[in-house]
Amino acid sequence: MGAPLEDAPLSADYVIGPGDEVLIRAWGQVDIDYRAKVDRAGNINVPKVGVLHVAGTEYRQLNAYLRTAISRVFRNFELNVSLGELRSIQVFVVGHARYPGTYLVSSMSTVLSALFATGGPSNKGSLRRIYLRRNNQVVAEFDLYDFLLRGDKSRDMRLLPGDVIQIPPVGGLAAVVGSINTQAIFELKKGESLAHLLGAAGGLTTTAAGQKVTLERIVERALRKVEEFTLDTDGLARQVRDGDIVRVYAISPRIENVVTLRGNVATPANVPWRKGMRISDLIPERAALLSPDYWNARNAAVREAVGRESAFKPRVTGELNWNYAVIERMHPTTQAVTLIPFNLAKAVLQRDPSANLVLEPGDVVTVFGREDLRQPVDSNDRFVRLEGEVRAPGLYRLLPGETARQLVKRLGGVTPNAYLFGAELTRASALGSQQKRLDELLARLDVQMSFETVVASRNNTGEAGGKDEADIRKNLLESLRKLPATGRVLLHLEPSIGSIEAFPDFPLEDGDRLYFPPVTKTINVVGAVLKEMPLSYQPGLGLSGYLDKLGGMTKEADTSAIYVQRADGSVWSRHQSFWPLSSVSIMPGDTIVVPYETDRTLWRKFLRDWAQIFYQFGISVAAIHAVTK
Repeated sequence: MGAPLEDAPLSADYVIGPGDEVLIRAWGQVDIDYRAKVDRAGNINVPKVGVLHVAGTEYRQLNAYLRTAISRVFRNFELNVSLGELRSIQVFVVGHARYPGTYLVSSMSTVLSALFATGGPSNKGSLRRIYLRRNNQVVAEFDLYDFLLRGDKSRDMRLLPGDVIQIPPVGGLAAVVGSINTQAIFELKKGESLAHLLGAAGGLTTTAAGQKVTLERIVERALRKVEEFTLDTDGLARQVRDGDIVRVYAISPRIENVVTLRGNVATPANVPWRKGMRISDLIPERAALLSPDYWNARNAAVREAVGRESAFKPRVTGELNWNYAVIERMHPTTQAVTLIPFNLAKAVLQRDPSANLVLEPGDVVTVFGREDLRQPVDSNDRFVRLEGEVRAPGLYRLLPGETARQLVKRLGGVTPNAYLFGAELTRASALGSQQKRLDELLARLDVQMSFETVVASRNNTGEAGGKDEADIRKNLLESLRKLPATGRVLLHLEPSIGSIEAFPDFPLEDGDRLYFPPVTKTINVVGAVLKEMPLSYQPGLGLSGYLDKLGGMTKEADTSAIYVQRADGSVWSRHQSFWPLSSVSIMPGDTIVVPYETDRTLWRKFLRDWAQIFYQFGISVAAIHAVTK
């Protein structure tokens, strides 16, 4: 409980007593500006007037009393009288108070203000029976519920010196729970009824069912029993006893005469039922099946796509399952639930009577998205992006069973400038699996590097070279972690492929990207060569011929680890063939990589065969070369 108000207005019936300060100001025939504190005898000594007895005088009478006393000496004057600092009085708070003891409070204090200042009753103290004792007699009894619940303080009394506020133990208790505004435990007074208890709890909520209330009661301290009744006149008049628990039930959440629409719809809702109502009445048009999530995702995709090609998504939300929706119907007697499936497209778009079923009160119609129930592949909408040297680049929906070659031919084929051998197919499913296996490989690499670093430190104690090599390995590993997989799928194309008719007839998946680059006449050479630079393609010139054009390899070159990344994504490495380099054919768009020689066994063990890494993870030569150079 809080503290009393220090600046409370002085009431007219306040009685002056020893310790109070009286402020007297008079002007006219006499000039008085005087502060006088009432002494123990109840007197004040006013200059030019004398000793005046003021104790026991009410504040409303003080001005008239002093005017009469001063007029015996002076005439023709004006007078203003007020009180300054008020006296403190000693009171006692005893019993089951939170902080029992002796307190000095203002002489203006009342029982309520003193209770607030001293913390009030404890958890075991009564709020309904608080006694004010004066001269060993109970002069008043207070019920704090009057003030706390109704704001009524008409029975509050001013305290006098020596008053005792006694707080007895808490009385009988009863609880009220359920559909009530304040679920709590309340203290009872003798003879109180259920109406009093519900009033203390703030009354019933809007959803309370007055037709069903239960009362749990302890009988003869031996057993519990439960009574059920309604909140009519007799029910409200029931007497409540110590230990009772009253439970007020809520009305049923069931809504009469409605049909519920839910699932992949614009607005899930309870719709009023009418006789003869059909599914097409509940879902009158396509717009009723476009959920807010669809529009939110679509708008977000448009905003993100500004200036960023990769931000575009073929679909921003799951599409409808037009072939299957269901009515959930409960039998009114047996309460058995029956599921009645229907074809959504026929019911809403075609208004087919066989699917546009009649609805009954209480029916629940659920509309599913394609992702809610797995569908046959050919019944799902699949989108593929065609890019590069095709007649009609763009995003296209695949026809059932349509392959890559059929799609390109359906859209007009490729341009004369298309380099079919360099075609790139990237796939989301491949990207996920590639990235997972790449992370696993790097994790194993990290463990092996840590092991070899420990072994090397034991064998090369005191040498700086071991620490430098460990730092190099650590930096290399961190750089490799930044290289993401691409999701590219190897197409196993023939270098001589010249028309779309010879293009592999493989199936496409939803989200695939098929890119046809323009014809190129350059060969890239990187790594341990005297000069890294692109070279023009020369038919018939082998691998060694291109190296010779750049001055050959440096002395740091690892000739046993040379590899070529083909334009189609495949890789040729020295470990796959023992033929001389001059016999290795090179195609336009290929990249020749000459690794640097190294004595690091770990590097040789895990990264010697770059072909495995490129084939499995689709990492570009340019990215790897930037890391390992």
